[in-house]
Amino acid sequence: AAWPSARLSLQASFGNTRGFHSSSKKTLVFLFKFLSDLVPFEAPRYLQAHILHPPLVPSKYRSLLTDYIALAKTRLSDLKVSMENMGLYEDLSSARDIIEPDSQAQQDVEKAITVFEHTGKIPVAVMEASIFRRPYYVSHFLPALLTPRVLPRTPDSRAALIESLRRADKIPPSLYSTYRQACSTAGEKK
Repeated sequence: AAWPSARLSLQASFGNTRGFHSSSKKTLVFLFKFLSDLVPFEAPRYLQAHILHPPLVPSKYRSLLTDYIALAKTRLSDLKVSMENMGLYEDLSSARDIIEPDSQAQQDVEKAITVFEHTGKIPVAVMEASIFRRPYYVSHFLPALLTPRVLPRTPDSRAALIESLRRADKIPPSLYSTYRQACSTAGEKK
């Protein structure tokens, strides 16, 4: 891709408090006025990127950021776009429309399994979602991950990720138990 993703671009430009944007109150006021003026015209995916990856600002100017985030959230609400349904690995640089949460969750599961295969660790995005984006994690991600299936004799990457999440107490015991029971039933039908 010729252009970096919105997330990377935001992070590179505004990812620390020593950037050009935080040199003065005047600069920050201009930045947030500019961003606020764009809100009515901005695509939902970019508003989501701004909310999930806000610029780092000195604490004394935090109110400017919180006002902008409140405005962006209000606009998303007006557009009936939920932050909770935004996926873990959503590509904000793509031109596609926002997809359904369950479809996004399936893509997130596949990406998480791939990351887990390469690192052997629970992906950071999954751990963060289990804490900071719990409604999406519990309502969409876990059900997509815990789709009942015939379990392989030798645990595959999906099974290993599930087990790692269970050991880290990131899967509610009742949900895990239901999953195991459904897998046993699927195995018996085979």
